[in-house]
Amino acid sequence: MTQEGSSEKEPTVTAKATAEFFKAGECFEFRLLREMRLVEYKKKIKSLSKGGKVTGLAAKKEAQRLFGFMGLDKERASLADWLSEMQRVPNAEASAERARRSRANKRNAPFESAVADLPATASPSIEMDWVKSHPAMTRKDRQKNTSDKILITPDDILKAPNGKCPSRSAAQMLQHYANKPDAFFKELLSETKKAKSQEDEAEAEKRALKTNSEISDMLDALFPPPEDGL
Repeated sequence: MTQEGSSEKEPTVTAKATAEFFKAGECFEFRLLREMRLVEYKKKIKSLSKGGKVTGLAAKKEAQRLFGFMGLDKERASLADWLSEMQRVPNAEASAERARRSRANKRNAPFESAVADLPATASPSIEMDWVKSHPAMTRKDRQKNTSDKILITPDDILKAPNGKCPSRSAAQMLQHYANKPDAFFKELLSETKKAKSQEDEAEAEKRALKTNSEISDMLDALFPPPEDGL
């Protein structure tokens, strides 16, 4: 039957102090619980004491021997190791999260600094035209690994060949849509069709008004109003 190996790292003071509160048998059962063998151990005690041939204490001692009881000091040390590891895991996760946030802040700082002095918004058509004509909108299709995220740089914002970014809103649109160019151009096509439809309707209405006016002029020419006194 397997037993837990001792940790290579020294147990923490708190873990050692906590382990000291427990008796040898309790530390042993904690270990069996971690090893998923506690139920089997309890069943063994019950089996050994069945029929009253041995006392409960003797059955427990024999079961401990069979399941690898290591003695007070080693069982407490094993418990202290486990408690220390439980403390280290969340600390390591918290440290990793802090490091991740620090890297993200350093990566984002140049972009955020570049857009800080831009106007909050500009005309929607100006923003859309600037994003549409920006070279970054083609990067996703040209990179080898299309799963890599496109990050917009300060030069993309302030020194773009299609002109300086008109607003913070446009900069955010570029960062978003540079990674989703298909969605951008699909939306752009939809807006273009909608605008074209509205233009066509307006033109048709103008033609209808002109036609009605022309018909009215023709009727007036064919059927002039009667002169006064006639």
